[in-house]
Amino acid sequence: PLASASPTGGAGCPYTYIVEPDDTGLFRIAIDLGYDPEFWIKIAEANNLTEPWLVYPGDELTIPCP
Repeated sequence: PLASASPTGGAGCPYTYIVEPDDTGLFRIAIDLGYDPEFWIKIAEANNLTEPWLVYPGDELTIPCP
């Protein structure tokens, strides 16, 4: 999954992450990217997502700075 991440500013964050076909939700994306499991909340907030389990391949997510 890290291959789909591309820095968009400063010290590598925030950056854009493209959802992969095997991604099952923000919780799993946070873990796969090496963040604390609770980091999914910050990802949801950064993307104004109210249903964080509904992500689809090809979606672009902003991954905020931890």
